[in-house]
Amino acid sequence: MALRVRNRKASELERALRFTNFDRRFKLAGELGRDIEICNCAISGASVCAIPSAPVSDPGYRQSLSPQDLADEYDLDSVRLSAPDMKEFLREAIAEAAGSLDGEAASYREAMKSMKEELSACRDRIEELSASLDFKRSELEAAEEEMDELAEKISRLESEIAGLKKDAPGPEEKTEAEAVPAEADSGEKLKSIFSRDYKALMAIIKEMKSSKIDFFVDRMFSGKEDPDVCDGIVDFLKSDVAILDMLCGVADGDRAAKEAAFRSIVSMMHQAPPPAQQSAYLSAMSDGEKVLELSYNEIISRVEADIESEFGGFRGRIASTSSPSR
Repeated sequence: MALRVRNRKASELERALRFTNFDRRFKLAGELGRDIEICNCAISGASVCAIPSAPVSDPGYRQSLSPQDLADEYDLDSVRLSAPDMKEFLREAIAEAAGSLDGEAASYREAMKSMKEELSACRDRIEELSASLDFKRSELEAAEEEMDELAEKISRLESEIAGLKKDAPGPEEKTEAEAVPAEADSGEKLKSIFSRDYKALMAIIKEMKSSKIDFFVDRMFSGKEDPDVCDGIVDFLKSDVAILDMLCGVADGDRAAKEAAFRSIVSMMHQAPPPAQQSAYLSAMSDGEKVLELSYNEIISRVEADIESEFGGFRGRIASTSSPSR
């Protein structure tokens, strides 16, 4: 049983490390790592493990376990050692010190000194935790402000996209861009795809896709979504984020950097598995997020056209990893 539980918790620890929420990842990883050490004690033949512990406290953790895994978890709880009661510990220490006053005054003073040092260390630790809590609170407030700014940018982009669609020429109209030779058109695409405005849009899209990774990892751990579905979606979202990182790192007009980024993208997409679980991904998106996904697909289409025009044999190697229209 101990070996089975250790292997399961090692797998859960690997998934927990993918959380981007630092507090949740840190706490859950610590609890799972502690339980793995308890299992190692049992496997090594130790009758009782001296590590104090309590059941895993992550919300939804136990609901995500199978009946067999849940039974194993209860068996593990039965061999846990509770952390010592500080009040009882202090009471015993004081009683022992009082009983040894007659002839052991030096030992008593040393014990009191050690206790004061421990209390001082506890006080310092409390102050550190308080400062850390204040820092996390300020980070949360900053993140909320950033989300408000992103929401405003998304709203503005939605309005701009709606205006562009409204002003787009019909199939019978001849636009000025159609009269420009292919070489000039390719040059304009290169200029715009790496411009400051496009990079700002790509940064917003990357933020949306990163939040979806957290969303599906959370659904997997809470048991609300099939793990295979979540893994498939998380895999292609990570590829999307990596592509956006490469594109954002290219300076406008830097041909060498552009070529290196294109080759890396083609190589990565050639090795990556095809996108999966599209219906589950799209059903979890808001209207604003679908607009951003369409913008991402347009960016990928323009990159594909540039690759075709400059490195003609790679056509079809890179394509949109997801599309709300499908």
